Amino acid sequence: MKQVIRAEFYYLSKSFKLWIYLGIFVICSVVNTIMTKNPGLSISLFVISTLLVSELTHKDGDKTTLKNIAGSGITYGEIFRAKCAVAIIVGVSMLVVTTVAGIIGNLITDPDGIVWSQVLIRFLTRFANYFIILIVGELTGSVAGTIVLSILITGALPVFFFMMSGGESAMAKLCEKIYPFTLDGLSEDPLKIAIPKYLLVIAVIAVLLFLCEKHYVKKHYN
Repeated sequence: MKQVIRAEFYYLSKSFKLWIYLGIFVICSVVNTIMTKNPGLSISLFVISTLLVSELTHKDGDKTTLKNIAGSGITYGEIFRAKCAVAIIVGVSMLVVTTVAGIIGNLITDPDGIVWSQVLIRFLTRFANYFIILIVGELTGSVAGTIVLSILITGALPVFFFMMSGGESAMAKLCEKIYPFTLDGLSEDPLKIAIPKYLLVIAVIAVLLFLCEKHYVKKHYN
């Protein structure tokens, strides 16, 4: 699997799109710093990470290349796990950069306003976002589909659950129970309450990724 990981990193380093995405990331960081005095990013980082995941997961249209790789003794499951590893490494690297930059920005502008537990929860929820993007990226066949569905699942649905909560209807009560387990809902909880819920969410994501691996293998065997 290490060979596939090296090959994927090599592919990304030679991809013109990667440097465009990183350029956009830098520009967004600079603009955000000028406008808000804080270089931390959220939406733009999410979209760029989605594009990078799509770049990895949607480039396998040439099954001949994959068959050649698989013929060398590497399984399709290992290929999928290698792609996940590369996407997570690249995405989390940018997440670490923007998180540290955001902390530095807060230390400069409002050092007493930093709540470290919130910083940790925000980091963990964004980290979980990448796994959700991986799942969506595998199940869709286009970059646009990955972006739209990722934003819908990680953004629009939590907002819907939040807006629907608080009523007396069965739907409102269901949304009220679901919302605390969404990534947005977790970020509103104290750390001791959020972590157990977060671990449950990660366990669900792990099961979904396992199923995605099976889907990937089946898709390329046929």
